[in-house]
Amino acid sequence: MSLPELIEMVPLAAPVRAEITVPGSKSITNRALILAALAEGETTLRGALWSEDTQVMVDCLQELGFLVNVTADPNEICNRAITVYSLGGKVPRGGTVEQPMDLFVGNAGTAARFLAALVCLGQGVYRLQGVPRMHERPQAPLFRALRELGYRIDSPNDRLPALIHGGGPRGGKCGVSVDESSQFASALLLAAKAGGWRVEVSGANEDEMPYVEMTRKLVQAFPQRGGAFQVEPDASSCSRVQECERVVALRTELTRCGAKVIETGDTLEVFPSKLHGAEIESYQDHRLAMCFAILGLKVAGIKIKNPACVKKTFPNFFQKLAAPPPAGLGAVIRDAATGETLSGDRLFAD
Repeated sequence: MSLPELIEMVPLAAPVRAEITVPGSKSITNRALILAALAEGETTLRGALWSEDTQVMVDCLQELGFLVNVTADPNEICNRAITVYSLGGKVPRGGTVEQPMDLFVGNAGTAARFLAALVCLGQGVYRLQGVPRMHERPQAPLFRALRELGYRIDSPNDRLPALIHGGGPRGGKCGVSVDESSQFASALLLAAKAGGWRVEVSGANEDEMPYVEMTRKLVQAFPQRGGAFQVEPDASSCSRVQECERVVALRTELTRCGAKVIETGDTLEVFPSKLHGAEIESYQDHRLAMCFAILGLKVAGIKIKNPACVKKTFPNFFQKLAAPPPAGLGAVIRDAATGETLSGDRLFAD
């Protein structure tokens, strides 16, 4: 049995001392999977996150024709050791315009953007598509940059679904902005060496530039001729065009809890307020669900809708909260419909 559609968090009765192991970083795992596919030989990613988004990436690499082996991690149930067997830096051939190779990216933004750049290095035609929400998310800056490099991208609105015509590696120069998302720049940087691309990154989005720098450092540190690579835990926080519009969502849900919040552009000003319980809409956004679950450890009556959306990056998040100290916080989490206290597999998001 999985998580109910609505859960209620019970505030902690006293302070807790705990040391909690968190799964690997989604951002690093999906970047490392692309780099491993473009490396030479075989590369094993240790401590790699195994969640909805990283499973999508592995599935797509396998669909492309890469051999990818996944084995359990004895230290963390939501991590895996993932071995990618490259094809000497080459990308397997796609299909034809009439029968393109289909790659389903779900709602995984990193998979959608990173794979779009990757398959340009192959030959043939690839169709990228996802869930309806993924089809609403922007792709235009990336598609413009790839066209600038000489690749053909067919999309009537510069969003998914899109047909990408691989042309193989070709030297060239392109520019991309991080004003909307760092993922466009990261996608190009991950494939730049194999493609012979020179990528100029512009924009001054302070929230997004650290991800670009992380990508650059990852490219430099990654073993190019195979070997082992350790994925660090996920320590990233909220960022603008994601599963939902997070600034608006935070303001809406905090206000629902009694907070005084003023929204100005892409910033929030939050004032001390007397908070109360409420049913929180998660907007299918993993970080919104986790954020308000933590609030529920302090404020009584916080109920989270669709808590299973945490499977995107942290499937055992609620298990970690409920585990007894010192491995968890010992939180009580209930089925809001029945009042039943949830434990074990009932708290795993699948």
